[in-house]
Amino acid sequence: MAIAIPKQFAGFGLAVAIISVANHFGLVDLFAQSATRAISKQAQSVESANPGQPNEPENGLQMAKDYAEHQKMVANSAAMPFKKEVINVSSMENTQHFGPVSMESQNVDTVFIIRDKATKRLRAVVQVPKKQTVNISLPIGQYTIQYAQNNYIKDAPWQGLNKFWGYGTTFLESNLEHNVTLVQYPNNSGYFIRGTGIIVGVEDGTQPDELAKNEFVKM
Repeated sequence: MAIAIPKQFAGFGLAVAIISVANHFGLVDLFAQSATRAISKQAQSVESANPGQPNEPENGLQMAKDYAEHQKMVANSAAMPFKKEVINVSSMENTQHFGPVSMESQNVDTVFIIRDKATKRLRAVVQVPKKQTVNISLPIGQYTIQYAQNNYIKDAPWQGLNKFWGYGTTFLESNLEHNVTLVQYPNNSGYFIRGTGIIVGVEDGTQPDELAKNEFVKM
């Protein structure tokens, strides 16, 4: 009876036939080695002709897509609403001279960090939702204002002060002067406190400095 053998496995059939004839004449040992080599070579040829085998190079584009989707899933699982919140470390200091500090965000939710300019000590943490303004009071002094925003990943969820908006978060520092000063009226007739502030998301000709996350979150 004839047996149909697929074209790509024709070599296997030939090898089997050779072994069968050789066995009939007691010559298996003579042909076994060459038949084994033929089968191995044919198997390698079939494997290389079929895509998706382990020896196919990894697809970097697919890996990048899978990573981005995984990151998005992790971020969504930790999502929480972004709300206005103020942590004013300086509010309990024993001083009578406090001045206003205003923070406004035009286009995106923003976390502001205010530090003492000389010591880099943390003075306040302020969460400002987009299109809102938050005012706090700080003692007379010179300050540095830093801020974090999601500027790269559209609709990335807020994940709290540990992860912010995930890997799309940017950390920036204003290079403007931010001082709270006491100003005397002429003839010592009194004084007033001049405050400071910042508005982000507007074209004012200034360019903030970039920060690493560890610089932003330190005490």
